[in-house]
Amino acid sequence: MSILRERTLTVKELERKLALINTTRDILMPVDDDMAEHLRPFTFHGLVLAGRGKDGTTDCPFCGRDGKLGVNLETTQWRCYACNVGREGSKEFAGGNALTFVRLLWEYSLAATSAESYEQLRSDRGLASVKTLKAWGIARSITTGEWLVPQFTIDGRLHQLCRRVRIARVNRTSGSSFT
Repeated sequence: MSILRERTLTVKELERKLALINTTRDILMPVDDDMAEHLRPFTFHGLVLAGRGKDGTTDCPFCGRDGKLGVNLETTQWRCYACNVGREGSKEFAGGNALTFVRLLWEYSLAATSAESYEQLRSDRGLASVKTLKAWGIARSITTGEWLVPQFTIDGRLHQLCRRVRIARVNRTSGSSFT
């Protein structure tokens, strides 16, 4: 608004100020999860990446600090600038790749899942024992609260982490929905 009132601005100064405004707007724009399939390990599990260029940030699911988890939008390498969590194989270091993120998310979620949560899921699904859920590695996500169902490789390493979500079904006869 004040830019329009200043009659003494040159065209170059005006262009520079408008470029600064646009740059600031780009920093605040969320990263579209359709734009990069390789970012799905983050967006699928509830992280909202905001960024500009090749760097994105989001809240760290491991320590809870706002805007401290940095993700390279091209390579999916990540790290938290607050808690410095991360692991690749037997080597401890800050951050990792997308698979490292998914593995840590599952480990933290598994540790945070309460006995009451397991009992509620056991009851909802009509299972005989909570031990079954624990043996399968089922956990309540620390990011979304949804149930996580792990898939393992033949050698027992976590390969993929699926979500169990309730989908409303429509009764074709009456048109009402239920879950």
